Amino acid sequence: LPHDAPEIDHLAEAKRAFAEGTYESALLAYRRAAYDGKTPEVLKGLARAARRVGDRDLAILAWEEAAELDPADAESLVRAARLCIETGEIARGLRNVDSAIGRDPERADAHNVRGRLWMARQQYHKAILAFEDAIDVDPSFVWAYNNLGYVYLLIGEYDRAVENLEIATSLEPVRAYMYNNLGLAYEKVGMLAEASEAYREALTLSPEYVNAKINLSRLERRLALAPTPQGTEE
Repeated sequence: LPHDAPEIDHLAEAKRAFAEGTYESALLAYRRAAYDGKTPEVLKGLARAARRVGDRDLAILAWEEAAELDPADAESLVRAARLCIETGEIARGLRNVDSAIGRDPERADAHNVRGRLWMARQQYHKAILAFEDAIDVDPSFVWAYNNLGYVYLLIGEYDRAVENLEIATSLEPVRAYMYNNLGLAYEKVGMLAEASEAYREALTLSPEYVNAKINLSRLERRLALAPTPQGTEE
């Protein structure tokens, strides 16, 4: 007897494929689920799957559409803005992150992403203000201290770079690149022994971290070539 084709739950199929790590299949299933009906859940899943397969443009669009459907959703806009840094769409990223902050001003990660976007435009004063806003919201937000220290390193305010990078490396989750940044800042203020130790800490966390290897090797050559202090006569 004739019968209707069985309905397929594309959303369940997409979730299953994503959990199994078959992201291309997940992306296809999420596309089909979105064709059936766009909901925040479907669009967020579509964005995650698109990101996993390297389709940043689709991921950004999906995050933005998810946020349009839920006026309280700041998270999707932050994620879209973060991806805009990778695609170089800085103006679009700033629009997204400003909207996110408008929805939820207490998101330290939103202020931090805003600072990174201003860094990408080399508008360092605005970046500094954004990172400071992130720290005001969450004084333990390690990423903002690292980014703030790095901006001060870029603009030549080395004492402030050291101050913020020392805080960053005292917090969790600390990363190897934070110690590498601290090593560079220590070098700029003449604290060479501390710089060497910072590079070594970076390599303890990530033994194959190329930048720290290069910086430590360069610093060791510099120290080896430094003149030996001569004694003084009474």
